[in-house]
Amino acid sequence: MPFTEEARKLKQKRTTIKANLTRFCKYLDSCDSFSDSFELNVRLENANKWLEEFDLYQGKLEELSSVDDRDQDANELEREQFERSFYSAIAKAKSILNSITNSTTNQPIPQAFSVSSNPLANVKLPPLDLPQFDGDSTKWLQFHDAFETQQLKFIPGSKVLLFTLQLKGRSIAKCTVSSD
Repeated sequence: MPFTEEARKLKQKRTTIKANLTRFCKYLDSCDSFSDSFELNVRLENANKWLEEFDLYQGKLEELSSVDDRDQDANELEREQFERSFYSAIAKAKSILNSITNSTTNQPIPQAFSVSSNPLANVKLPPLDLPQFDGDSTKWLQFHDAFETQQLKFIPGSKVLLFTLQLKGRSIAKCTVSSD
C-alpha cells in the first residue's frame, strides 16, 4: 500500500473521530435537563474511547510523516486541537452531570411529600379493643389466647408494651420488663 493511500485512510478515520467529537459538543450545548442526564452518561462513556482511537491513528500518521517537518507540525497542531476540544468537552459533560445531580438533590421536597420526623404524629387509628388481665390465674389462658388471636403486626418491642398496658391490679405489680 503506498504511503499516500495509507495516510489518506488514517486521516479519514481521524476525521470520523473528530466529527463524533463535534456532534458530542453540539449535544452538550443543548443538554440541560434531568432526562438528558441518562443519555449524557451513555454518550460520555462512548466519548472516552475517542481519545485512544485518535491517538492510535494520529500516531500512525506521525510515523508516516516523520521525514517531512511540515507534516509533523500539522500533525502536532492537529493533536493539540483535538486534545483541547476533547478535554474541554469531557469537562463540560461532567460539569453538566454534576449540576444536574446537585440540582435534583438540593430541590426542596414539596410539603405533600415531606416526611415528618415523627411518623406517628398525624396518624389517627381506631382504638384497639384488647382484653384485660387482672392477675387471676384461672383467666390467664383466656386472656393470652384473646391477646394472641388479634393477629396484629406489631413493631418489635411494642407488643410487650401493649401487653403490659392490658395488665391491671396486682398482675402489673408482679410484671417486670427487661430488654431480653
